[in-house]
Amino acid sequence: MLTSDPITAQIGMKEGLEGGEKFDVFEMTMNPKTGLTEYKNVGQVSVDKKLVWDNRYTDGQVVTDPESGEEENAAAKLNATTFKGSKKIQPGMLLKQIK
Repeated sequence: MLTSDPITAQIGMKEGLEGGEKFDVFEMTMNPKTGLTEYKNVGQVSVDKKLVWDNRYTDGQVVTDPESGEEENAAAKLNATTFKGSKKIQPGMLLKQIK
């Protein structure tokens, strides 16, 4: 998780996101009795279909939009995918996709 307001993470189309996918969100905690790391499920988020990061291209590369046929600068687009979900989410939490 990169930011919490709005909820964003640096995963995108290169990882197969299209929009609507659901993710569980986990908070890493330490068990005081055992000293081991545990992950607690704190919520669920889903990918905002309108704000999926197109990370398939390198920064600064000029690409052609397949829908409009216009050239655009890939670096000027989003730099992270935006999610909808719980307000309890904080930066640094772990995302795990639900299949």
